[in-house]
Amino acid sequence: MKNNRFLSVSLLTLALVLVFALSPAAVMAEDGDGQGHFFGYKFASKHTIGPDDSLTYTVLLYNSSISTITADVVDTLPTEFTYKVGSASEGGVYDEALHTITWTGIDVDPVTQVLLTFVMMSPEVVRDAGEVVNTATITTDQGVSKTEATVILVSGTPVIDVEYPVVESVIVGDADALTSRDVTLFTNATDNVGVETMLIKEWQSHGQAQSDWEVVNSEGWVPYEAEYEYTLNDVPGVHFIGVWVADAAGNVSHSTQQSFDYASYLEAETEMTDAIGVLPYAVYYDENVDVTADLTHISGDGSANLYVWFPGNYNFTSPDLSAIDPDLDPLTFNTGSAGTYIFAVGYQSDVTYNLAITPDGGPSAWINEVLLVENTSVNAEAATLSIFGEIGLDPIAQAIEDQPITPNVPTGPNQIHLPMVWR
Repeated sequence: MKNNRFLSVSLLTLALVLVFALSPAAVMAEDGDGQGHFFGYKFASKHTIGPDDSLTYTVLLYNSSISTITADVVDTLPTEFTYKVGSASEGGVYDEALHTITWTGIDVDPVTQVLLTFVMMSPEVVRDAGEVVNTATITTDQGVSKTEATVILVSGTPVIDVEYPVVESVIVGDADALTSRDVTLFTNATDNVGVETMLIKEWQSHGQAQSDWEVVNSEGWVPYEAEYEYTLNDVPGVHFIGVWVADAAGNVSHSTQQSFDYASYLEAETEMTDAIGVLPYAVYYDENVDVTADLTHISGDGSANLYVWFPGNYNFTSPDLSAIDPDLDPLTFNTGSAGTYIFAVGYQSDVTYNLAITPDGGPSAWINEVLLVENTSVNAEAATLSIFGEIGLDPIAQAIEDQPITPNVPTGPNQIHLPMVWR
């Protein structure tokens, strides 16, 4: 599966300042509600557990800001359960006296998730059935927040399916630079019983003033297909797709980075009518690939200029390549490293252009990499182009907020509500 490097477009309040993607780290929102650009979200592998059983808790740390965030996490374990010794990932340290697990100095790079997991076991005999709440406290230099997961402890073996399905990967199409909106979504999802349905959402940012991630399409719940034929929204630029799946019991998968992917739509004769803006296109390439990017002015009184950023551009001073005059020869370069390359078209006034990118790149294996560009000079007329500076590097936080997955209340498409009968 290929990299999920996420970007967006915004226009700063300063005149002629273009901003491309997400904002600096914000204070984490409580309960994993996705309000911040760095957040913690806790969930369990099942919503109900009986006696002499086990479940896995996960604390997901996700960073969509432009800088690395270091977090300390203390998970206060529920007294109803017993910790499985040695099960804590990422060097978590269990304190038997305090019944806590502590992770210290966890670095979460931009556009990266860290999954802190551990296993808890229920008692052989359940004497106190009911809700069991597990709370994690997350501390960074941005502040302190808490995130919790609730499961139901019952005295007998559950007779219903209580485990959540998992989205292992999502791939949009067989390339990144697309000239057609028609793609195949390749989704790999697993479940202890079987995946029945899927929910697909698509996000874009339109390159306009104060633009945020916008849900431009939602398929609703449809039968699950590992290869699903899909048509992207008709706006050119980078598109992000998120997929949730549900089983027959209505258990819905949790949002993780693996639930998302992107592709870039290169529309023939792209027409832009805003006074000023920027459209991002993202393409993954392996190392040592010869790339050509050709921007052609078709019509209109405005201008369109092309800028390219390479993976790991930390200097923030200028794009790696630029073509202020679109009538010049195409930009050509060799990819010095594997990663996501950003092609940005900055435009002013009414303009129609063609952008061709060859080869079409992607898809690729997951690689945790950083793409950072900020305060980059555009030209004398259009002040500053800034990538990854304003509203967040990807829509994951927003996706969790828009499509909350409540661990102890399945929210799938097929819920049955039975009347209560008193005897």
